Amino acid sequence: PEQPFFRFGSDIIVPAQKERTIDLLFRPLLEGGGTAHVQLQSDVPELGAFPYEVTWTATAAGRERALVLKAPLGGMAGFAVDSFRFEHYARQAVNYTAKIEAAPSHRGQEGDFTLAHPTVDAPACRDGESVTCDVEVTYQPSALGESRALLVVAGPG
Repeated sequence: PEQPFFRFGSDIIVPAQKERTIDLLFRPLLEGGGTAHVQLQSDVPELGAFPYEVTWTATAAGRERALVLKAPLGGMAGFAVDSFRFEHYARQAVNYTAKIEAAPSHRGQEGDFTLAHPTVDAPACRDGESVTCDVEVTYQPSALGESRALLVVAGPG
């Protein structure tokens, strides 16, 4: 494909006189929309090339799964630690920043949640590959009851 957000799935083999469904993978890095031109080219010159026009739209990512951390109040083991894991697909290295914000249904103290490292360095990826990144969140309650916060991970773009 000519468009960097698109690529075909694994090797495509179509036996003679048969049909095959082809996966076209779409992994946008930015919000927006447009038209992409992709082409399926046969190794056999007589079969030629098959150009396609794809209209695409990329929207902002939604919220990810919730981390649930439970910890007793006070004492030596008065905290809980968990990692939020996400996949990095960009072809260039990205320095992500992570921060804790008050949740819309904010309860408890925002300072009850801390990050071990507020930045995550993700290396460049090769086509079709990804790198797993982790953000470690520590919860140490300062009062009885439930506390909520949002973990926001953002990169350039």
